[in-house]
Amino acid sequence: MIDYSIIIVNYNGSKYFETLFASLSKLLTASIIYEIIVIDNNSDDKSIELLTNSFSKRFENLKVIQNDVNMGFAKANNIAATYAKGKNLIFLNNDTSVDQNFLIEIDKCMNKKDCVITCKLLFFYDFIKLPIKENQKIDLEVKINGSDYIIDNRFVKQATISSDSITCIENSEIYIPLIYGNSSSYEIQFVCNDSIKQLYLSVNDVQLEAVQLIQNAGSFLNEQNEGQDIGFAQPDGLLFNTEKEVQFACGAAFCINKELFHKIKGFDELFFMYYEDTDLSARVKKKGFPIIFCPSAIVRHIHSGSSKNNPRIRFYIFRNQLLYIIKNESYHTIHQELSRRFVNCVKYCISIFFGKWNIRKSLYINSYLSALVLLPYYLFNRLINGGGAK
Repeated sequence: MIDYSIIIVNYNGSKYFETLFASLSKLLTASIIYEIIVIDNNSDDKSIELLTNSFSKRFENLKVIQNDVNMGFAKANNIAATYAKGKNLIFLNNDTSVDQNFLIEIDKCMNKKDCVITCKLLFFYDFIKLPIKENQKIDLEVKINGSDYIIDNRFVKQATISSDSITCIENSEIYIPLIYGNSSSYEIQFVCNDSIKQLYLSVNDVQLEAVQLIQNAGSFLNEQNEGQDIGFAQPDGLLFNTEKEVQFACGAAFCINKELFHKIKGFDELFFMYYEDTDLSARVKKKGFPIIFCPSAIVRHIHSGSSKNNPRIRFYIFRNQLLYIIKNESYHTIHQELSRRFVNCVKYCISIFFGKWNIRKSLYINSYLSALVLLPYYLFNRLINGGGAK
């Protein structure tokens, strides 16, 4: 009997395959039996060619499913789950690399209690903290081993960021990823107070000073009902080394019993992508199963923050956040959020009428209208099935 089915949705992700499959090839399994299912959403890169002609020959336990159109993340996962022979399903993003003990550690957690396991997601690269002091001004443009890099504000703590520089205060932290290097030594060049500084890191320096930053240690909703990553961009350490119950699993790497997955009818396919993992987690918890963060099941995740600036992705984030609320929160919260967004839409419409158009306003309005179209369907289902918060 197969214990685990690792399900990977792919869309034009061939550039990630070597790293992903290299990590899967090194998995320690003990007596665990697993299969890999890659479902492709009609990619137009070399994904199918590589999967069928290369990786299928290297992995006897690999199954490839081809969709004729892009079904989206939610529906593609549901389709793959119908082909899965494993007792448990592991959903894994294609832009990841798993630790060699990943499967063993998930199995340990799954055998402790009936639950859903969400993994420890680390940013793909290690980081170095720049040596900075209070009142120093650091240019955003740096060089890593001679290649240009713009400091990502996600990895800047307690500082003032302008269009071209960072002004440091007493507790400021700036983390630089160790990219653009085939060796283990690095040279980082940055401008501090208009003077060029050089930071040389030998192999030993990297081993001693490199830190791993958390991408996700479980998820939660903030006061604005926005999905957030627990521990985002914080150094990995004792705080993230304990098993604990969390509010939601992260869709980039989590495990669920197949019978439970089908019992709750899988992912909501109307979500297409984004917030589908949050919605699924809410339905799992309504069935009485906890979401457990498993710190020893480690996954490196590339996690391109810039992708969220893509207009199509922004639309789904705006809309699906509202759909999640309509499906799972109290009627009072639904009324509040619908009213708040209606007021914002009116303001944006007036602004656009007077010539102050931008893409964000348009996406916000369209996402609200799209959610309103689905509102009767979801409210009817709530009445029939008794869903939502009390």
